[in-house]
Amino acid sequence: MSNQHFVSPDLIRQGFSRAMSDMYREEVPLYGALMELVAEVNAQVLERQPALARHLQSSGELQRLDLERHGAIRVGSAAELATLARLFAVMGMQPVGYYDLTPAGVPVHSTAFRAVHEAALQVSPFRVFTSLLRLELIDNPELRSFAEQVLARRQIFTPQVLALIQQAEAAGGLDAEDAERFIRQALETFRWHHHATVTAAQYASLSAQHRLIADVVAFKGPHINHLTPRTLDIDEVQRLMPARGITSKAVIEGPPRRECPILLRQTSFKALEESVAFTDQAQSQGSHSARFGEIEQRGAALTPKGRELYDRLLNAARDALGDFPNEANAQRYNQLMQEHFREFPDSHSAMREQGLAYFRYFVSDAGLAARNQPQRPTTLAALLAAGHLSAEPLVYEDFLPVSAAGIFQSNLGTTARATTPGSPTARPSKPPWAAPPSTNCSSMPRPSSAHWSSAPPPWACRRSKAQGRPAGRCRPCSRCAAPMVMDPSRRYSAATCAPISGAPPPGMDTANEIRDRPVFMRGTRRRTHHPRRRNRQRHHPAQPHRGRSGGASHPPGADRPAGGRAPRPYRHWRRALQHGRPDRHRTGLADRHARLQPGARLLQGTQGNHRAAGHHLARRAGLHRPPRPVREHHAELRQLHRRRRPERQRPWPLHRLRPAGELGEIHQAGAGRRPSGGRQPAAQPRPVLRRHRRLRRPGGDRPGHPATERQRAPAAQRRRNAPGDYRPYFQARIHNNPKVILHNAVLYPDQYQTLRAVSYSQTDLPVTVKERLTPLDQNYWKEQKALKVVSQWPGGKTLRQEVIDPLVLKKPQVSWRNHEASLDVRELEPDSRAKRTYVLQEYFVPPDQLESFVQEMGATLRAHKVNVINLSIRHAKADPGTLLAWAKTEVFALVLYYQQSTAPEEREKVGEWTRALVDSAIERGGSYYLPYQIHATAQQFHAAYPRRGSFSR
Repeated sequence: MSNQHFVSPDLIRQGFSRAMSDMYREEVPLYGALMELVAEVNAQVLERQPALARHLQSSGELQRLDLERHGAIRVGSAAELATLARLFAVMGMQPVGYYDLTPAGVPVHSTAFRAVHEAALQVSPFRVFTSLLRLELIDNPELRSFAEQVLARRQIFTPQVLALIQQAEAAGGLDAEDAERFIRQALETFRWHHHATVTAAQYASLSAQHRLIADVVAFKGPHINHLTPRTLDIDEVQRLMPARGITSKAVIEGPPRRECPILLRQTSFKALEESVAFTDQAQSQGSHSARFGEIEQRGAALTPKGRELYDRLLNAARDALGDFPNEANAQRYNQLMQEHFREFPDSHSAMREQGLAYFRYFVSDAGLAARNQPQRPTTLAALLAAGHLSAEPLVYEDFLPVSAAGIFQSNLGTTARATTPGSPTARPSKPPWAAPPSTNCSSMPRPSSAHWSSAPPPWACRRSKAQGRPAGRCRPCSRCAAPMVMDPSRRYSAATCAPISGAPPPGMDTANEIRDRPVFMRGTRRRTHHPRRRNRQRHHPAQPHRGRSGGASHPPGADRPAGGRAPRPYRHWRRALQHGRPDRHRTGLADRHARLQPGARLLQGTQGNHRAAGHHLARRAGLHRPPRPVREHHAELRQLHRRRRPERQRPWPLHRLRPAGELGEIHQAGAGRRPSGGRQPAAQPRPVLRRHRRLRRPGGDRPGHPATERQRAPAAQRRRNAPGDYRPYFQARIHNNPKVILHNAVLYPDQYQTLRAVSYSQTDLPVTVKERLTPLDQNYWKEQKALKVVSQWPGGKTLRQEVIDPLVLKKPQVSWRNHEASLDVRELEPDSRAKRTYVLQEYFVPPDQLESFVQEMGATLRAHKVNVINLSIRHAKADPGTLLAWAKTEVFALVLYYQQSTAPEEREKVGEWTRALVDSAIERGGSYYLPYQIHATAQQFHAAYPRRGSFSR
């Protein structure tokens, strides 16, 4: 099936969350009343605080304020969880994180299915907190066997939704009609059923073991047990809930009320008693309570230092309380929280200066006005003090284990209560699976950049004493019965328990420290693939090592449990996740935010994201690097021969990106773009050298080259995957190379497997091209004829790849950088536009999605027989401040230059494959460039540019 009409997974998720909200309002009318109350309070807060309204609008939060943040379900078997993972994958949701709730007296472990790209979260932040029942913890063998049999008999998915899941996996997506059917059928899995699947006596036995076990086993499906909207004043909602006939829980979970909110605050109304008909009853004579409504208020995401301070103050308040927060001690608990949290700074400036929270930075109007002043501030603190920059905190996007435990306990009505460290006697009776406080010490999580917390398993704390902490005690530990959070992508050593210190924010003084040095251009080209390489892989140190025990991963040097095996819940969860789609098991945003230090988003990309169109923030701010001499050197990428050397066999870590380089770097998308001839950059020009070094083509008989072996290997193995190799090549040689100032890469059509990379770096060689700018009104008939040959003649593209480009780049050349930047666009102009014309398009995808996007793009272009002349790859840093930013995160830009007929019907054909490419980019968290022919639909525009509403205002 062609993907030209596929609906973006983000839009499917958005439609699903709205349908889920409507269904839950019908099933639980009290939730509708809660939503109305939240909307009223939010409107009042925005009216009273115009500054907050402007802040939410500038950060993009206002547009998604009325969207439910998350829901929660519970399933009973690994097979159900695996199918759910496939269902959520259709909506662009992946499992992120691991929660073991058994220390809180709840026999489940959980994960959250959600989008993992920032752009996707802007479209729809909805996620589903999914828990898997741990039947092995039921101490009654007969009851455990009965529960297993009941769960094995039930089918929670409709045949239609299973067929649509399989169709989406095979075809790569769903069209609009199938997406609507998918949403309707998927809702049936989460719908409430008044008829139980067990008798009243069997339900009582299950409930006696634990009410959550009865909730999972006794019904036809995993009904949604709560949905959660976001409020701007959770204390006001809590105060007004009784007046609306809504019974709220006693205390608000999370930090106390503050002027500058942090992390996450949650409350809910109590679970409702609902009538149920058991299998031995003719009508609804029983009852069951499990479903409730929750609200949340989100604040700033804390750094590891800030999270350490938060955990210490929270534990101190609970130690002073000496009991679990409840109706009887709610007032004292709130007083203790206020007293202890006075130590936590309550202003954004103080949190930023002390490195307690994450921030992103925006250039103000004053900063733009002062961009050409020679004495303008050059450090972060000075820019903020002068008002040239404004700082906005990043919103915390995930969960807090202690708060989750409190919500569970208040609505399940269980007697298993969480206690604080130092008060073990405060724990009431607990189920058999609740770990004893003296043996199970599991660290609470700390937020990484997706604001996930990762904690070591219980065995990781065996070396606590060696690290200077009391043996068997982490802070905080499971004596408070807080759920353990573990990142299932790797194991942890005891060192993970130690506080994580962040580096200080980078300064802005690099703009004034740029040395006047030339630039050297280096390039490579890879085409072939050693036939044995796929079967000979070594693990990169940055990648998790897979162990043989339980399929878990283990980094070198980390402590292993006795026998080399991970704890049983950990292995069981991995098997459950990998039952259906193991490739869906990722941590998503965590790695990106883990490397984000306080203030590290300062003008990120503004100096490296300069476009010839002149609309980028850095160019307007006048912070781009002045031009300097550049030397260009070109070479073809040839096969890397193994020669049995381990370092050659090690694959690049495709799941990681290096941190962003210095602010002065200019290797990015658009740096090599040719502006209109004759426009001179503002800075002083410097020269550029170009030199070509021709390498022997793969398959030759040069000594040391296994030519015969390559000839015997299949063509698919001989040809190296150039798009897959380009990203690690760029990361290793270009991205953080201070000498490289310009870079461009070309993928040759129509197979898109051969890549030519061109970089400009500083040099001191003498200039060979004396002109500082390209002369105006030159005749480009040779270039235009060559372009006609390439685009229209049979074999023209091969002629360009093997003959024309090597000849052009063969002669060494040193020229001024301004000369290279001022090349006339008439060089690419066709000799006539009567019947044919040349058109430009541009797409942006995250670096980790480059390879898959190029593969799908190539297939689409070949299927529609598009006459592609050139496909360039450029790099762009993130531009989070611009409302219509095409690079919301770090991206690779793919510039497509093609030929099309001027006939009207040809435009319709172009629109078909253009919309397919736009969908492909959006599905990968990317976007497309607006100022070209308008083929994208309004729906695609809304998905690619979620902050369009703020721009129109």
